[in-house]
Amino acid sequence: MKYVNSNYLIKNNANAYIIGEMLTKLRDGGKMIFLMPNGFLTSSLGQEVKLKKMILKDFNLESITSLPGNIVSNTNISLNLIVISKNKPTGKVKMVDGSECFIRKSSSQNIIDVEVVSHLIKSVDSNEKVLTISEEDIKLNDFSLLPQRYLVESSSKIDLSNAKPLGDVIMYIKPIRYQKSEFGKKIGIKDLQDSPDQYTIDYSQLTQEELPKGVARLNRNSLLVASKGLKLKPTYIGNVGMDIYYTPQNIFEFNVESDNVNIDYLIAELHKDYVQKQLAKFTVGAGIPSITRKQLLSIRIFLPSIDEQLQIVEKEKTERFQQKLKELGFEREIAQIRKEQKEDLSSKKHNIMQHINNVKSSADVLIGFMEKNGGQLRANDIINQRRGVTVEQRFRRLVDSLEDSIYYINNLTNEVRFGEKKIVNLKKLIDSCIEKGIQGKNYEVLPLEVDETSFIESSNTIEPIAFISPDDFEEVYNNLLENAVRHGFLKDNNLYSFRIEMSYDSDVKQIVILFSNNGEPLPKGMADRYGIKGEKAGKTGNKGYGAWKIKQIANYWEAGFEVLDSSESTNKVAFELRLNVEQE
Repeated sequence: MKYVNSNYLIKNNANAYIIGEMLTKLRDGGKMIFLMPNGFLTSSLGQEVKLKKMILKDFNLESITSLPGNIVSNTNISLNLIVISKNKPTGKVKMVDGSECFIRKSSSQNIIDVEVVSHLIKSVDSNEKVLTISEEDIKLNDFSLLPQRYLVESSSKIDLSNAKPLGDVIMYIKPIRYQKSEFGKKIGIKDLQDSPDQYTIDYSQLTQEELPKGVARLNRNSLLVASKGLKLKPTYIGNVGMDIYYTPQNIFEFNVESDNVNIDYLIAELHKDYVQKQLAKFTVGAGIPSITRKQLLSIRIFLPSIDEQLQIVEKEKTERFQQKLKELGFEREIAQIRKEQKEDLSSKKHNIMQHINNVKSSADVLIGFMEKNGGQLRANDIINQRRGVTVEQRFRRLVDSLEDSIYYINNLTNEVRFGEKKIVNLKKLIDSCIEKGIQGKNYEVLPLEVDETSFIESSNTIEPIAFISPDDFEEVYNNLLENAVRHGFLKDNNLYSFRIEMSYDSDVKQIVILFSNNGEPLPKGMADRYGIKGEKAGKTGNKGYGAWKIKQIANYWEAGFEVLDSSESTNKVAFELRLNVEQE
């Protein structure tokens, strides 16, 4: 008997297809043990939820064990060990948190402590690392099978039985998206506040700009909360007196029930550890974590009377102020760093150096291959086995970079000149940039990851086509990679990764490209200043023209570009580029 329609799953979901195929081959009394990333366990997609229900109904899901990060080479994606047997379902599933059971081999490589993990899996009694849950528990949690979802709550020392769901005091405001380009001021995640004391925005610091399609206009007296990243960054919008826009893909907007909760108290609570622990069990994502609106509204907070809330606010404000007095001097340090900055280089000179570095990188690869090959180079010899790159292809990349360098040298006098816009396939363009771009010993540029499912709309496949200038896109890519190498990939004995993900946002008809890396985060406050001409990223930064040029190119394309706040996630630095899709 086959439990899964493999033909259906092949076209729509790789995880469900792989698991389904294994289930159909499992004999009575047999057992299957396999690894699966968080995405499948937390997914609320129809096919994957259907498969999880089928497993619980027709098989015995024995246990799920979360494993440590960085146990697989060249990726930091979290994995889980799943055990399923073809026996009568027991209605019980053992959840095990083995995420901290590892022996550190290096800063970028962990080895599973097999003995400790095995002991946890075999454990009969429940504890902070092991918990047996019922099928009903799983149903109540929207069929999430992530161990942390259940263990975080069970191990918390704070009793939340008297706490109230956040949905009792805030109400979601459905955004009205503008499908035509608007001109105005826009709030992004980087503009949201991350302080219980400073939770409003200085709108005078926002710049007037041409806004991409899909933005929504803010309402008055509302609460904004980030839907991406490991922090909610609650920010209050008062009576602005002007039109301000935001991106609904990254930010939720709510009305606050002021009769039941004081806004100072609410925002302070959303910053507290007991809320962060609840947030941790919901946030999912291989690169940048995210939370759904339903999950956010289910987070519980304590709601004493309004009078008690005001007393708590005053007491905690005094405590925070006293703590800040101990941290004086930080602003003086920033001022000193700025004084020591050298004169900025021009954007074109910066760009030329990128292409020259590409030439050098290609030359280094060819010389290294020649030395290993007895001093010979043949056109059809394969240099990169994984990508199938030949000697001839590498030489052609080198020539392309030389021609680009010559072009920009001839146009040094025009700092803001852009390339000609064309209809381009973004997947092919990104693959080309990866092949031509700089390479290093302590980092790897990972192959492009495409969310194929997101490009399927009403049984039609959306092609990743955009109307942009290829030369300028290459400059954006080089700038972001160079930023990661110069500022983030600082330790020679580490193995860093530069990651590119592409998906399609059907709501606004845009292709979303996410560039992220697991190097050192941007200096504090840099996300707010990223893209200002001459603003460099701390002592390791260059001259500040690269980020500024990226913003200029994005404006030229009528695209969106945003620095995402991810300093506490695995990939600490992330940039989101949104391009309007073009139909061929």
